[in-house]
Amino acid sequence: LPSGTVSKAVQRLDTLNLLERNCAKELRARAPSVLLDSWAQRYQFSDHSLRKYHMVARSGSEALQALAARLSQQKRKWAATGLSAAWLYTSFAGFRLNTFLLEQHPTAPDALGLRPVERGENVWLLVPKDEQAFYGMVDLGVWCAHPVQVYLDLAAHHERAAEAAQELRAQRMTWRA
Repeated sequence: LPSGTVSKAVQRLDTLNLLERNCAKELRARAPSVLLDSWAQRYQFSDHSLRKYHMVARSGSEALQALAARLSQQKRKWAATGLSAAWLYTSFAGFRLNTFLLEQHPTAPDALGLRPVERGENVWLLVPKDEQAFYGMVDLGVWCAHPVQVYLDLAAHHERAAEAAQELRAQRMTWRA
């Protein structure tokens, strides 16, 4: 982020008494959970460009591994998010729907084994509104978005997404209240 943007954000958070300084004068969130809840309330999944596809697979995890392998052969950034990434982080709850963040939509989805559909999709491809969605990606055998990004994206998912979000928060967002 541009330093001016960071400076303005820090000033605003400091004014709201949401930041604290440690003995080395480093800034940190006073209440990270409050910030996350506020962010989640304002987060607009619909700001991303979403395309829905179907991929032949026997399970959500089979589709995840197959599509991740195909995406790995490309030179663009990508990361799993949503239910599939939550499962990789926590091993909680099976899933059918795979969601991937991509730098741009594929020009030939069939080369990835994807067929565009209106209903019955098992793959969502998202081009995020900004590149910050790729910040803090983690390699769990499949590139995954940062747990905070996954948590935010789960709000737009069905299946057991609410439970998966709670489990992700309990296991991966263990900062103090």
